[in-house]
Amino acid sequence: MLDDADSLLGRLHVAKARFDHVEPFSLDLFKGFSSLRALTYSVSIPMITRLMREVGFDELEVVFGHAGLINRTVEDVLSFQHVVEDLQNQALVTSLDDEKRQELFDSVAAGKTRFYVVKDAAISHAKIYLLENSHTNRRRVVVGSANLSEQALSGKQAETLLAFDDDDAAWAHYCAQYEAVRDTATSKLELRPQPLPALDLAEIPALKEALEDERETGVTIFTPPVTSAEELTFQVVEHKVERIRDYVRKDIGDQRPDRSGNVVLNRHVIGQIVRLSRSRTRENEAEQNTWLTINPDRQSINLSGKQINLEADWPQVRGDTACWLEFFDNYGKGFSGDVPRLQRDYFTFMSWFYFSPLLCELRDAALRQNMSSFNHPMFAVMHGDSSCGKTTFIETLMTSMFEFWQRLEPSQFTASNLRALRHSYRRFPVFFDDITRDRFNRYGEEIIKDPNTPGVEYPCFVISMNANARNFKTEVIKRCLMIYTRTYIPGDRIVERNQLQRSVTGIRSRLTTSLYREYLRRILAVIDGMERSDAGDADVLELSSGVLRNLINEAKPDGAVLPQWCQQTSLIEYQERAFERPKLLLENLISKDRYSKRRNPPESYWSLRDNQVVVNAGTQELRSLRTDIPDWILDDTSSVAGLLTLKRKELEDFLGVRSLKPRNPLQRFLSAGR
Repeated sequence: MLDDADSLLGRLHVAKARFDHVEPFSLDLFKGFSSLRALTYSVSIPMITRLMREVGFDELEVVFGHAGLINRTVEDVLSFQHVVEDLQNQALVTSLDDEKRQELFDSVAAGKTRFYVVKDAAISHAKIYLLENSHTNRRRVVVGSANLSEQALSGKQAETLLAFDDDDAAWAHYCAQYEAVRDTATSKLELRPQPLPALDLAEIPALKEALEDERETGVTIFTPPVTSAEELTFQVVEHKVERIRDYVRKDIGDQRPDRSGNVVLNRHVIGQIVRLSRSRTRENEAEQNTWLTINPDRQSINLSGKQINLEADWPQVRGDTACWLEFFDNYGKGFSGDVPRLQRDYFTFMSWFYFSPLLCELRDAALRQNMSSFNHPMFAVMHGDSSCGKTTFIETLMTSMFEFWQRLEPSQFTASNLRALRHSYRRFPVFFDDITRDRFNRYGEEIIKDPNTPGVEYPCFVISMNANARNFKTEVIKRCLMIYTRTYIPGDRIVERNQLQRSVTGIRSRLTTSLYREYLRRILAVIDGMERSDAGDADVLELSSGVLRNLINEAKPDGAVLPQWCQQTSLIEYQERAFERPKLLLENLISKDRYSKRRNPPESYWSLRDNQVVVNAGTQELRSLRTDIPDWILDDTSSVAGLLTLKRKELEDFLGVRSLKPRNPLQRFLSAGR
């Protein structure tokens, strides 16, 4: 037997056992016992709450650990502890009803329910479940590969569990291993009714222990050498750790491990770190763990733990409406280009964005009926000139919805973060600003085309880019709301720019959430009155813009005329506008001035060849055309070097012409066919 704590923690062990029989897993494995002590490699709140509901224990103790997150630096360890404590508080407190929640707090206060998080060299991959019945002296040890999580215990992935019933030797060994981890390598987590409002380093378990320890010993945090990165099981935790790691790194300063890999933080150093942390001004979005859910009663929403009633004060609704009318009117003051088009497109986006917390419901309804999800775009891409007001518009929309705006840095636009955000934000829209084309192509396309749903509630994504309308693949355009504008404020209009900025600042200071809450109340009533089949087939733009248009019309100032941009729209109308640029490009390309009767036309000319349209252009122009023209029109099966071949029938349908005839100038039959 191994009873030395260092031996139990530091080596790979082999338990000699005999096989008896195998049976399917169920939660019955945990029933009939009065206490559970669990060491689980992954954060597994859903299964813990399920055990509380369905099994029930007089005593429950859980140790959380995940080496994939804490195998590098001291700031990783501290960030992980902060995130796990906050996650377990949010999930435990918000997932239980009032009675169960009170029982949980009473149990924690009595010391019957306890949670710990790893901090030290004993980062454990082991999964150990110690079950005991204090009344009958019955004992069971369960070990193996399965974490205490819904995913691992669902039967959907290959896992192995071994059970030892009333085996004194197994009980003694695994109790010793469990206690070695818990007693020497963990910090105890607290349970709070609400998550901390900000990142307070003094509340991180390891540092809090050291500050409260009168022995002046401080805390030692082990940081093992960098090894090959492991795949993270829970991307939500990874995302949250990445969000706060930089802030922790700034506050802890230049704390480096010694030759043994230990970073010793004494009370004096910890005091300096905490004072620096509390004096540092951070952006709101870095301090918040933001999420949004709609309560089952449909009468309120829960924004990061705060209940918000949907009943709105009508005078405030009218005030918000006046603010938005002023906001849209500003586009006619200093902007160059097609301002009416910009206003219509931005109202289309507003209709989608206001509806975005509900899109997951309609999308799931469509998928359950095997319908296409294209009518429920979960991504919106706003792109165009850097001075067209994209960012300001989105920030103002978020302010009108939640009283604050929140955007993520471009560096967080990664594959793992995008998937993690789908879990952690629930229904709260995710906004990325100033994403480059390369980053979008590298990380965005995969998740945009992913048909899987991450859960019951998941968010929409908004991506703002300073880019033109080229190089977006058809698969992306079909699945996204694409808003492109060439309307902008010229750089030399400094006076107008400053006036508009002051106007926007004033509008935001007057905006409340009343208009949006009234909108939500009305739109939820419409959705709840639908048949399930209608919900799956609903046109979200038509639905949302209709409710929003009617609400603005009712609440507009007395005597005001409803502007042209505030009109009901639909996905069909939007889709026609979404392909306007490639249509204009093709109309200019296949013009009468560029037609040639020769089968091998000179450069920059086109000709007809049976069921094909052949375009001859310069190499650089051809490369651009291939990215701009919809892929279903391109005929790659018969392409020739230096020529671009298009499918004649598909081109005619796209341009809305009856027949592409060489004897007729293009503009004649374009107008005749429309």
